[in-house]
Amino acid sequence: MALTIKEVCEKFWNIEEKYELNHMEIQNIYPWQLIRVQLFSIIKNKLGISKHNEEIEKYNNPNAKLLKSFIKSSLLYKPESGKQKDVLIFDYPKKVFFNEEYQDIYSYFIPKTLDKFNQSYELIESPYLNKHYTPNWKKKDKNGNRYIKYNDKILIESYIHRNKNKIEFTEEELNKINLIEQDIENSFSDIESRIIITIDLEKIIEDSILNFKFQYKKYLEIFEAKKPKKIIIIHTPENKSIIAAAKEKNIEVIELQHEIINKYNLSYNYPKKTMHKNGKVKEIAYFPDKMLTFGEYWNTSCSYPIKSENIITMGFPYFRMHYEKYKLNNKNKNQILFISEQRIGKDLTKIAYNLAMNLAEKEETKEIILKEEKEDYEDEINKETVKIPIDIAVKKATSIGKNKSKNEIIKLIDEMKEEIIKNKKDKKQKIKEEKERKEWEEFNSKEKYEIVYKLSPEEYKTWNEDYLYLNKALEINGPKSTVTFRIIKEETTDYKLFADSEYCINLNPKSIYKSLAFGCKTFIIEDNENEYVEDLITKNIINKINSVDELIKDIKNREVVNIMKIFF
Repeated sequence: MALTIKEVCEKFWNIEEKYELNHMEIQNIYPWQLIRVQLFSIIKNKLGISKHNEEIEKYNNPNAKLLKSFIKSSLLYKPESGKQKDVLIFDYPKKVFFNEEYQDIYSYFIPKTLDKFNQSYELIESPYLNKHYTPNWKKKDKNGNRYIKYNDKILIESYIHRNKNKIEFTEEELNKINLIEQDIENSFSDIESRIIITIDLEKIIEDSILNFKFQYKKYLEIFEAKKPKKIIIIHTPENKSIIAAAKEKNIEVIELQHEIINKYNLSYNYPKKTMHKNGKVKEIAYFPDKMLTFGEYWNTSCSYPIKSENIITMGFPYFRMHYEKYKLNNKNKNQILFISEQRIGKDLTKIAYNLAMNLAEKEETKEIILKEEKEDYEDEINKETVKIPIDIAVKKATSIGKNKSKNEIIKLIDEMKEEIIKNKKDKKQKIKEEKERKEWEEFNSKEKYEIVYKLSPEEYKTWNEDYLYLNKALEINGPKSTVTFRIIKEETTDYKLFADSEYCINLNPKSIYKSLAFGCKTFIIEDNENEYVEDLITKNIINKINSVDELIKDIKNREVVNIMKIFF
């Protein structure tokens, strides 16, 4: 049976506690603190459990075409050059296009804020997918000075250093590494389930130490030259050498929250038992001094290895900007939003289709009913025509046609007969039209639903072949259907979708919290990663459903939980 996230974490923490790994020293540093998140992700991947925590794209295998660009950046925009600065900002490499340019959505507001307080600053940017998205010349402070530098030189030299050098571990260090490696493999392998976990822990530790030591030395040089009072970072696991160098220089390190933080996010969660050394809680060396969170909810969402007074609510300006933009949107009370991702796309599309089928009164059914009624009506007209009494027509024609010839009277009889038939047909037509009008009034009074299925970027190109249920769902659409099914298969802001939708079915934690903040009645399907949001399930803030019948029932009865203020 597959392990859950909770079980994987418990096993991992037990090993940390057993060997006091967060305080284990090798080569005069704490390698476990460097590899903790990386190793946890490796184990989850080997167990077939997808990770949710975002990870920065590491600088890896630069090709010849890109080397020219990196060399130019290294020479012209190197961070050790220039004047002293009050604050150094290490932003998040992955950028989002908004306000007509690519920006880091977590720290974009910091420069203007520092300008207001007359603080000097510099932003040191890492490449994302071997590319810089922020031109150095485009960003200037209030005095007109460029404030962006690139750390390409450090990254490329670190890459070369790591591949050219090796660490000579002592016999004692190797024995310790091998013992821990064997314990990890035994703890997570399951022969009955044919799950065999193998990990080259020595190589992982060696690479991490080589990178750390080289970058630590380089950042010490930068901090000596710039003499900053504060360092702002976005992602702790990728900035351990920066944190260590800053602490060596007594520089305060502040991290801005950029992801969902909970007890299963090992970037930030350190259960007390994993912090013990010789029976006492000891400080985690490579962790920021302060955390600035999205909202008060996150201040206690995990066991941070720093004091509670150093965990401070700051807000999430990028989210707030979109919330203010769309918060007054009139929700479509019957719009149901599905947020897809490739990992669960096939299951989610099936649920979306079955939900649409259960809510829909399909057009073709209506057409068949109308066709049958039309045939019945025509049969009735023919029967009535046959029953028209000839003597009535003769009597009327004879009365009107006195002193007429026989042929003229016959003609009048035919005219009278046609008039009677016409009157009967007109009467039938009026009855039919009235019946149809009432039917459409009844149809229009029924609840109409709009189902919006938002694909993730990795699904854009393949959904038509991969998701047969989506193609079937589109067939439900029509002027006489009570359900409209729409697929979003291009880049668009999720914020507007959340603002417009009454309901949201979702599995991605970050999207779940956004959905709730916009007042959506939020549901998740049964999945082995539900534990990422177990707190929301326990408090009945979101509903976990196992079938379409459950979803339909809960859609009718679900109340909105307004928690915008505590999240963001």
